[in-house]
Amino acid sequence: MASTAARTGPVHVPGQPNRRYGSGVESERSPSPRVLAARRAVGERIRAAHIHANMTRESSAERAGLDRQSINRIEQSHASPVLDNLIRIADGLGVPLRDLA
Repeated sequence: MASTAARTGPVHVPGQPNRRYGSGVESERSPSPRVLAARRAVGERIRAAHIHANMTRESSAERAGLDRQSINRIEQSHASPVLDNLIRIADGLGVPLRDLA
């Protein structure tokens, strides 16, 4: 019979935030006005870029490999995109990343 070593420390549960290393989950406090303003600006730039490209949210999300709801949350400044997703959105819209950030 094989013995198992006892685990020490927290166990990460898939699908749950990894609190040990900081998962990027927001704390309970509200974002600062500066953060909210930046979210709004990024969302407005994404929206303007997909309108300029004559694309719907759905088509821009598909080209970025994201779901429409994610694009909607970012455009409405309800969520902040991680850098990887912002790069995917820029690539999907055919614009430089600096035009969105």
